[in-house]
Amino acid sequence: DMTVDETFSTTLSSTVTDILRLNDGRYVIVGNFQTVNGVSRKRIAILNNDGTLDPSFDPGAGFTAQVNRVVLTPANKLLVYSLTSTAYNGVAKKYYYLINLDGTLDTSYDLPTKVPGFNPSSQCYSTIQDDGSVILVGAPTALISADNPNKTTVLRMMPDGTLDPN
Repeated sequence: DMTVDETFSTTLSSTVTDILRLNDGRYVIVGNFQTVNGVSRKRIAILNNDGTLDPSFDPGAGFTAQVNRVVLTPANKLLVYSLTSTAYNGVAKKYYYLINLDGTLDTSYDLPTKVPGFNPSSQCYSTIQDDGSVILVGAPTALISADNPNKTTVLRMMPDGTLDPN
């Protein structure tokens, strides 16, 4: 039997595209929303386990475009992915951001803006390995052709955001 927890209440201005439950019971939500419970939280927020906004996570200006995925790294940071080029709290990067649980940007993580044969603006999926490396699977537009429309690329990013040299 599943029952609805009526004590959990959150009001969002738009859609949520991904949700992540943290080890302490809080939830990270990402999407295209502008406000959470009437408070400005552009496209990323952390909710307490009762649905209230966690004020300890301050994303500042937040994201300028929709966010699609969020995963927790072994270092207890949020790896956030957007299908489009966006900026986070005024910092323009491409596609991936590493965010601390207080909302500050980890600037040590810098995914290359151009990876040969890989186009993260198309459909992309990712997972985190135990060492903090990220496996990316996506459509390599340079390799897509009428003869092979379903070919995909798999890449491994090291914990610091650099490409795996192997």
